[in-house]
Amino acid sequence: RPSRWSSDATCLECHQNVGHEREGSLHVAVRCFHCHGVGEKHIEQARLAAKTPGTKIEPAQSWDGDFLTKIDLFLTKDKRTCLSCHQDAVGMPANFKKIDEKQHLADMGAEKSDSPEVCSECHKGHNTAP
Repeated sequence: RPSRWSSDATCLECHQNVGHEREGSLHVAVRCFHCHGVGEKHIEQARLAAKTPGTKIEPAQSWDGDFLTKIDLFLTKDKRTCLSCHQDAVGMPANFKKIDEKQHLADMGAEKSDSPEVCSECHKGHNTAP
């Protein structure tokens, strides 16, 4: 069966700005689908819209926090997305950028530590460069 996972090249056909944002970033190695989902319907709609102007492309949805989600394309300004890779866990390589969430938020003086969008107070998703 063909893979449902799209390559980044497919996403970057329309989202060239993201490719530029990720240049030089540690996130350049992270595939689009890792944070945004399969995007199968989204890609289909975008390709149809390129051929048929006026075709609706459904907007991305908020992530439901389920790694087995049925959501086609989702936004990732949710700390659960960030923590899925960056939460300190047993067995992670010593040099991987990991955090103890409560300690990190306290150290950084997070204004809304309970907010799902707390990570984006300081961090940009696509580019990790300072």
